[in-house]
Amino acid sequence: MRSKLTLKSSILKFLTIMFFFILTTHTAFSEMVLNDNVNLEGELFIENSEGGITFYDGSRQTAAAAPSWHQIISAGRFEKVLGDAAVLDRETGLVWELNTDVNVTHTWDGAVMHCYGATIGGRKGWRLPTISELMTLVEPLNINPATQENIFTNIQYGQDDNRDGYWSSTNKLNGSTDAMLVRFSDGLLVTNVKGVDYYVRAVRSAE
Repeated sequence: MRSKLTLKSSILKFLTIMFFFILTTHTAFSEMVLNDNVNLEGELFIENSEGGITFYDGSRQTAAAAPSWHQIISAGRFEKVLGDAAVLDRETGLVWELNTDVNVTHTWDGAVMHCYGATIGGRKGWRLPTISELMTLVEPLNINPATQENIFTNIQYGQDDNRDGYWSSTNKLNGSTDAMLVRFSDGLLVTNVKGVDYYVRAVRSAE
């Protein structure tokens, strides 16, 4: 009789231990999942099928709002925004000035100040793009122009003895008197002194 009681007691103790083990593990796992799905403001979210996130209140943030630079988007890459005054590049998340004045060029200093002071589509916050950002507009297989002509219809190329570059904010590596440009006749990266006039296309994003 005592043997049977001892066996029952052991089984009961084992089941009790397993119950608390399962309960503790489940709680820890739940907390881990919860912590991985809470943003900096403490809002719960879940991943949605478009690769973005959906917050607890039903609002959504798509992958286009926080893109990865490894992605390649062929169709529907560009979208006109800000009352058709600018273009959103869904590959990079950058917003580009659409309509530039083809009769206006700037020195490098003038280009920097022009972008800082620009109001495009009723919005401030523009700047001169880096050379890496500007090069994202180059289509390697295109020439004259070496970009999406159906989007940037007024892009300049082949003007003034091929001086068709667009200023970037990036200095030449071996001196601050020169800066880098992109030439949209052939998509090449070139450099020149900052006192020379070239074209400008402003960009808007978090720096």
